[in-house]
Amino acid sequence: MLTRGGDVEGGCALAAEALGVGLRYRSERITRLAREYRASLPIRTREARALDDALAALYYQDDL
Repeated sequence: MLTRGGDVEGGCALAAEALGVGLRYRSERITRLAREYRASLPIRTREARALDDALAALYYQDDL
């Protein structure tokens, strides 16, 4: 919703925060939604750097 309003940075920050919650509660649904949200953005989006880092960290997790 934030991204549709033009606040890509705010949307990415919210998605990164949600991803943290998803990891804490081992929610595959939240993790999937964060990935889908990132996929909906342009590839080279400066505002998505923190979200990209959080998603990349998933590869180092044994749980998800």
